[in-house]
Amino acid sequence: MASTCQNVTDRAARILQDNTNVRWTLQELIDYTGDAQYVIAILRPDASSKNVVLPLVGGTRQSIPADGIRLLRLNRNMGNTGNTPGRSIRPCQRESLDNEVPNWHTDTPSLIVEHVIFDNIDPTHFYVFPCVMGITGLPASVYVEAVYNAVPARPTSVSSPLALQDQYLPVILDYVLHRAYQKDAAYAGNMQRAAMHLQNFANALQISMKIEFGTALTPSSAPDVQAAGN
Repeated sequence: MASTCQNVTDRAARILQDNTNVRWTLQELIDYTGDAQYVIAILRPDASSKNVVLPLVGGTRQSIPADGIRLLRLNRNMGNTGNTPGRSIRPCQRESLDNEVPNWHTDTPSLIVEHVIFDNIDPTHFYVFPCVMGITGLPASVYVEAVYNAVPARPTSVSSPLALQDQYLPVILDYVLHRAYQKDAAYAGNMQRAAMHLQNFANALQISMKIEFGTALTPSSAPDVQAAGN
């Protein structure tokens, strides 16, 4: 059975010795839980990856779904209805295409995608080669199988299911405790506890992180990654 936000908030309240949510309100713990899932998704794209059949638009420039953080890969063509597995799609360096096929953005269009071109500077978009047949920017009858890193749904109450798999529950808990103890950093020992839980969080995700007292890992300050396992 999938865990809910309450599985995190109850454990956090017990560890914080605040079972009645006086010092840390229930809403704060819920918000910390949502932040934890978002940070995990940024640091470990595989934790929130989605495999979908994606419709393309005419032209070369494409977009991942609205809930996407970044494209991870295109696997294969899926025909003109999205139900017919076809040719595999291989990544390609933009510089190679630019040198060998300078007009590839406006070259002969096709209903079959051979290559995908991706740039981390623009993670929610990608390019395909050959150019997809159809009116530029409008839906075309071309589908591909895509894997992308999705934004986890934020919990709105304790009954909200966790957006990540249960294996991440202890990791989420460490992040929640890190944020909670950091709020009370003025009390003796709480900054050290905050740092300890942040280190546990980093170790569990197998990432390298410089931890300094007084520095929180919040969604706005989470380090960037290129792809799962990098």
